[in-house]
Formats: sequence, C-alpha cells, structure tokens
Amino acid sequence: MALANYTDLKNSVANWLHRSDLTANIPDFITMAEVRLARDLRVSPLITSGAVTIAAAGNSIALPTGMMEVVKVKIASTGQELQYVPPDTIDRLGTAAGTPWIYTLIGGNIQVAPSWTAGGNLTVLYVKKETALSDSTTTNWYITNAPDALLYASLLEASPYLMNDNRVVVWKEFYKNSIEGINGQYGTVDPHKRMLAMQSGGQASNLNAG
Repeated sequence: MALANYTDLKNSVANWLHRSDLTANIPDFITMAEVRLARDLRVSPLITSGAVTIAAAGNSIALPTGMMEVVKVKIASTGQELQYVPPDTIDRLGTAAGTPWIYTLIGGNIQVAPSWTAGGNLTVLYVKKETALSDSTTTNWYITNAPDALLYASLLEASPYLMNDNRVVVWKEFYKNSIEGINGQYGTVDPHKRMLAMQSGGQASNLNAG
C-alpha cells in the first residue's frame, strides 16, 4: 500500500497492527509519532528562517510561531551573528544600551543584550514544528520524505495500548534504522552543540572581560 497521505497512513497502521477496531485511536498514535519524529530529526529541510522586530530601546520579543529550537540569530541589516549565552548570564553582560551582540531564550521569547538603542529586525534561523497531519492537512514533510519512520513510530506509539506486543522490538529497530538513514541522507544539524561551541569559543574573551 502506498503511503502518500494521511488516509494511507491510517490504513497502513491498522493493517500492520492487524486490528480493525482502532479507528478512533490511530489518529492519536500518529500524533504522538509526529512528536517523536520532531524530537529525533534535526535535518536541514526542517530548518527555516523568520524575522522578529525589537522595538527601540527594547531587548525582548516573542519567537516565531512554530519554533522548536534556535539554530542562529543575526541582525538582519548587517548580518552580524549574535552569540548565545545561558539565561542566568545575560543580565550581567552588555548592560549599557547599544547594539546587541548576545541573546538567550526565556520562555517563548528571545532576549538580547545590550538593549537595542535603535531597535531593528533580527533574522532567526530555527527548527520549525512540522504541520501536523489531519483530515484537512493530508500531507507534510514527514509523510512525503520519511514515511517509513512515521509508520514505525506510529506502530511504536500503539504498543502501550496493545500491551505486551512482541513486535515492538522489531518496530523499534526499524524506526531507529529509518531515523539514522534520514539523518545520513540530509546531514544533521545540532543547535545545542553549536550553542555550546559558541559559549566555549567565540565569546570566551567577552565573558572573561565581564
């Protein structure tokens, strides 16, 4: 059976489980499977950019809708990249107003320092949350480019409901292999590792000076 859309996926999950009584439950399995993929995949096609505007004399703004993890932040007009610092560090750095050179993430906001005297636009490169499958949204990146991983993840999410299904080990291995294959095909991006590298490298002299 083809796996080209949401209906195909629901039918495939039912067929693989050999169950015809899970029509009401399968959408939940798929929803949880998409959450699993969102946590496990960090590939370039899932990265996008958005713009946010810091008001004059401001230092904080809400992050783009659907943002899961920030990859890079830069000043739109100059291309200058801001360096990431942990939330408990930003308050003691760059306290005077001026042009921001560091940022952190607090709740759903991005905070910069120092406060931006003139204000302006930031370009935020980030891992986006993929649009969830539904009866009205029948395709997304997962089902188009990673249908195998999505199917195996859906089967895994069904396992607590089924209880003691001895196929779980097989599905888990298939899912693991699918994720490794996708990451190998597109190349992985690790925003967390990049942030740590920036902390230990590019901004070290500035932190020591503070």
